[in-house]
Amino acid sequence: LLGGGRAILLQLAHPFVAAGVDDHSNFQSEILDRLYRTLLFMQNLVFADRRRADETLQQFHAMHDRIRGHLPHEAGRFPAGTPYSGRDPQAKLWVHATFADTSLKVYQRFVSPLTRQERQS
Repeated sequence: LLGGGRAILLQLAHPFVAAGVDDHSNFQSEILDRLYRTLLFMQNLVFADRRRADETLQQFHAMHDRIRGHLPHEAGRFPAGTPYSGRDPQAKLWVHATFADTSLKVYQRFVSPLTRQERQS
């Protein structure tokens, strides 16, 4: 929760993620609900038993399989009209990386600094 805002801002820096959120979610009107659902998703992946984690991933994939669209305007190297999809592996990797990086920042800020080796493991 402490790093939620940071992670969301980083996620929205990816043009496909931003367009998908804008076109297919209630993020702007229900930001706290969206944050809660995201945190619950992460909690289920990390701390739940294997069955629950697998169910959570199935729900995640089913929800993101429906997300498709085209960028409404140019965004960096992507011209207007570039197709995007909730299945895009690079966009998913970007979102995952924002969670990982934010988790490290929050841990180091509020718990304890990590060595370089600890950060990379």
